[in-house]
Amino acid sequence: LELAWVLDMNVVGLAPGRVPPEQITPENKIDPEFFADSFFAGSGYGDVTVVGSWTEPSAEAILALQPDLIIRTYWGQEGFEQLS
Repeated sequence: LELAWVLDMNVVGLAPGRVPPEQITPENKIDPEFFADSFFAGSGYGDVTVVGSWTEPSAEAILALQPDLIIRTYWGQEGFEQLS
């Protein structure tokens, strides 16, 4: 996420590894208060859709966002064919 922010990429979905469930809204957005004390404050990442967890992202949720690029840092092979 840090690299995407620095590169000014339009992030539409995120499978976070460090956001506690209580910081995810019923609309599957990250509560902006989660970023309040970080350098992401004011970044607009509160509008990013949560598409599952870091180790178990939802291929259906990702594909529904119709992203131009999918960056995956967890190298398990689950869902690779579907995302390809």
